[in-house]
Amino acid sequence: MKFLWFVLSVLIWTTSFATNEPKLDQVSGSKDQVDTVTVVRYCPDKKELRRDNMVWVVGEQWKSYGESFATEINSFIGAQWVGVKLGKIICLYDNKDALDFPIALEPTVVTLVLEPNGDNWSSNIKGYRICHSTSTKDCSFLVEKEKPPVPVYEEIKYNPKRIDKNGD
Repeated sequence: MKFLWFVLSVLIWTTSFATNEPKLDQVSGSKDQVDTVTVVRYCPDKKELRRDNMVWVVGEQWKSYGESFATEINSFIGAQWVGVKLGKIICLYDNKDALDFPIALEPTVVTLVLEPNGDNWSSNIKGYRICHSTSTKDCSFLVEKEKPPVPVYEEIKYNPKRIDKNGD
């Protein structure tokens, strides 16, 4: 157990200084026109991960920014949240290679994750929360998504009055 905490501490430290940061979402319209929606999300299932050279990916949505010699994912081992009220999520996976670090997946696009809570999430420890579970469903987290702005023309409902022959 001490080894797992050591590994998680190393992952926290190394991911805090990652130089390959994902790009921001592009949202059209001003902030006044955009509302946010909270959506429940989960880490990807271990079956979705595939190896691309020395990194692990899930489509174009998730990526491990650290290189790994691991060739096969053994299991999901939990998630980690870093931030103050809003932060980022890191999903952790154990691999079959005993000498390699766990795989740490992050969203490829900057994603604002609300501070998670629930039975499986630890209390806030200096800006970190950890979820220990082998099921991704146990480590749910909330993401604030921005709704695209509605075009002004769709908001305006033009309802002209009919003028009859008498001018009324």
